[in-house]
Amino acid sequence: MKTLRLLALGTMLVVAGGCAGSSRSALKQEGDKGGALYSETARGGITPEGFADLTVTASIKTHRLRPSLVPDSHGSANYTLLVSIDGQPVAVPGEARLEKRDAAPFADPEAGKGVRYLFAKTLRLQAGTHNVKVSLPQDSVGIAHDITLASGSANLLVLEPVYAPVAGKQRPGFYGATSYKEGISRIRTALNGERL
Repeated sequence: MKTLRLLALGTMLVVAGGCAGSSRSALKQEGDKGGALYSETARGGITPEGFADLTVTASIKTHRLRPSLVPDSHGSANYTLLVSIDGQPVAVPGEARLEKRDAAPFADPEAGKGVRYLFAKTLRLQAGTHNVKVSLPQDSVGIAHDITLASGSANLLVLEPVYAPVAGKQRPGFYGATSYKEGISRIRTALNGERL
């Protein structure tokens, strides 16, 4: 079972790597047809009529880089977030820093030594409805939502990791405990403060 999961993860990394590498050429081709689906922009400022800004942010903790027979980008500069707008992908590299958080009185899923990644990317899109997909290929998790963005609006899409259950910790007081060391089981999202 573990071998199958590793094979599936490897396949997803190869596919995601190919998508991430082709995003610039896809944008160029779309631009040649009369305008790109999105452009990267700085956060803040005035959004022109007919367009909407979408800022995607996430704060995710992973284990530190460690020796492994299987390629593992957790804890390295290669750990990325992949965003796709209407089928056009863009890779979002994270700003990484070492972090040690002391354990709280209650089970804290981010307690311990690890690497904190801060992801942020602002994209300018045409106003209207778009299919947005966000994934962490290294963790085999992702989400997809259709969102509608008003003309001239600035929007914030916040991604929150839900860490996997801790193996062997199902005892009274810690039932359902999760930890970043176990990986990410899914992603929760909120657009402009409302849960999707």
